[in-house]
Amino acid sequence: MTTIDLRRTTGLLSLSFLLVLPSARAVTLEEAFDAARAGVRTMIVSASLPQAKPPISAGGPEDVFGADWKTMLEGLARPAADCVARRDTSSAIFHGCVDWHSAVHAFAALSRYTSLTGDRRYAALIDGALTPKGLKEELRSLKQSPSFEMPYGRAWFLKLDVEYRRAFGKSSKELDELADLAARSLVDYYGKNAPAFEDHEYDNASWAFANLADYAAQSGKTDVASFVSAQVEAHFFSNPISAQRFFEPRLMDTLLLSKAIEPARLADWARLHQAELDAQLEPVEPTSPHEAGLNFSRAWGLWSLYRATNDAKYLDAYRALVVWHYRHPQYWRDDYRRHSHWVPQFGIFAIGRAAEAR
Repeated sequence: MTTIDLRRTTGLLSLSFLLVLPSARAVTLEEAFDAARAGVRTMIVSASLPQAKPPISAGGPEDVFGADWKTMLEGLARPAADCVARRDTSSAIFHGCVDWHSAVHAFAALSRYTSLTGDRRYAALIDGALTPKGLKEELRSLKQSPSFEMPYGRAWFLKLDVEYRRAFGKSSKELDELADLAARSLVDYYGKNAPAFEDHEYDNASWAFANLADYAAQSGKTDVASFVSAQVEAHFFSNPISAQRFFEPRLMDTLLLSKAIEPARLADWARLHQAELDAQLEPVEPTSPHEAGLNFSRAWGLWSLYRATNDAKYLDAYRALVVWHYRHPQYWRDDYRRHSHWVPQFGIFAIGRAAEAR
């Protein structure tokens, strides 16, 4: 894996001073990169923000990515919309995007695109696919195959349920039943199997528990929330570090902890693991298909670190990873089998983290 030093490519990471614009207008990515190419190591901020605080507010993606944030989301959403319509598997609904879990998170990403932008261009596509008949067939399939997509794809289905409700303010009996089955099956699975917090791919327990926590918060399932808290306390804090693929375990840990414990406790935990976390701040150039998801998934956890610690270096790194990867479409747009059936969805969720409090 090759590490990219953004001090040579964009100039946006090592800050010498702040460039304060005379007005509070949004700044485009091109303006930021023009400043960097001119040799200014800078962070673009609004003149209304006090310089004693982190240079970017948490007001949303526009504050972090500038006026081009919707253009970035539009670019990432197109491959997701294209892939869900394909017939790559025999699944009733989730038959595109090469495999079941990628199709599920494509629909989740399109729902997140809708809630972030207010653009409903994909609403008919989503609702046209998530029919009662199709959801019943998917429910039947999951019941018949308890090990299918366990735990990874089932955690993604909880993400779909959360994002659909957030985007459209509604659900359906069939969607609720399928989400409840996914959640209960995950609880049962982790009741019998020790959670693999150190895993760097499909078995990563931090990813599963983070989605269980979000689902519990949205649905009011207090027993699920209690299960997540108990599992974190019982198993999490002996978590070792692992190799990297599309998840970096320590940053996935921060995503989970942001949902399972108080910010002050997360900040204390981050200080204990600062050396490991600070080794993940610069973008990486992928050397395998799975590594193409690493910059975006790292960004999920870096946002949690920034919100918990108020340390601007994590905000800088969050933005840098997302921008670098977006500006290299060969790693998300241009190869269906390797990248475009799944990496763009990770990017949508990465940008969407800037709209979330934790």
